[in-house]
Amino acid sequence: VQGHQEDVEIRSDSPTGPLIAFNMICHLAATKHWTLTFADAHNAYLQATGRLERVLLQRPPQPLPPGVKPGQLTQALGSSYGTRDAGRNWWLHLC
Repeated sequence: VQGHQEDVEIRSDSPTGPLIAFNMICHLAATKHWTLTFADAHNAYLQATGRLERVLLQRPPQPLPPGVKPGQLTQALGSSYGTRDAGRNWWLHLC
């Protein structure tokens, strides 16, 4: 899904730290000889359980899943990586 092609107003705000804060933490850790640990949620946007507040139609992946005909569109029931609101849906899932 290519969110940059979406031409509708979609609420996409989600809390993120600024780059300067990340750089300051890295500098402080290096100065104090601390060990930093990072984590990433695998397929985080797909794990968000909230429903979309809009209809999102998409072309199915290749090879086609069982029961999907060539040229048929599918409707996304949840967040998809690449859409403008995916980050917000993940944040709401965590709250």
